[in-house]
Formats: sequence, structure tokens, C-alpha cells
Amino acid sequence: MKIAVIGNPTREEKDLPLVREAKKLFDECLYVPITQLRVDIEKELKVEFEHRNLDEFDYILLVPTTTHSEMFYSVARVLSESTYIPLQPDKYLLSLNETLLFDYLRKNGIQTRDFIVITPKTPLSTLKKIKYPLTV
Repeated sequence: MKIAVIGNPTREEKDLPLVREAKKLFDECLYVPITQLRVDIEKELKVEFEHRNLDEFDYILLVPTTTHSEMFYSVARVLSESTYIPLQPDKYLLSLNETLLFDYLRKNGIQTRDFIVITPKTPLSTLKKIKYPLTV
């Protein structure tokens, strides 16, 4: 079984203990800096590192950071179709977007604080529903 650990190269030293432990459990362990990935869009989507297609790995372990959050999400979205990723793309997206997170929690029966996003298109009647105290 093979695993690829995808992380931010600025914190590679912090990820090395994780890679060492993975090498004990898997036949092959590859550390992949997120900045060195290539996402190809030809006939189909694929993610490559050093001319190696990452969908050949059994597991992909993402160690995401906010610096490259969009790239981590894109990689997770593409590779989740072909390999096991513990951090599913839709759940990772929730962690990036507070509005989506609170909406998801409310829809699943978890009480949260009210969250209203005001945009130029928001009707003024919505503002009357705001309860105080208000955090802006």
C-alpha cells in the first residue's frame, strides 16, 4: 500500500515525524510539497508530482495550511474520486468558509449563533431581524 503526504514546504520539517511514522506502516511513502504539484487538464483531470500521477496512491494525506488553501482544496477534489483522502473536500471547504460551516451545522440540528451576511443586494428588511449584541 502506498501513501502520499501533501504539505506546505515551509513547514516540511514539522511534517517529517508524520512521514517517518507513515513509512513504518506503508510500503511506500512520498512527501509532496503542495507548491510542486502539477494539475493537468487534458482529457481528464490529474495531479502529478515529478511526472508521477498521484491517483496511483492508495491514500492521500493532506496537511493543509491557509497559505495554499485553494490548492489543497483543488487537489482534494480531483483526487477524492480515485483514492482515499481522510479529509474530504466538502468538509475541508466548510472549514474554509464560516458562512457555509454555520449553515451546515444548523441544517444538521446544531444550534449556532445567527449569522447574517450583508451585501449590497441585501434588503433592508433583513437588517430589522438582527438581534443585539451584534459583532461586526
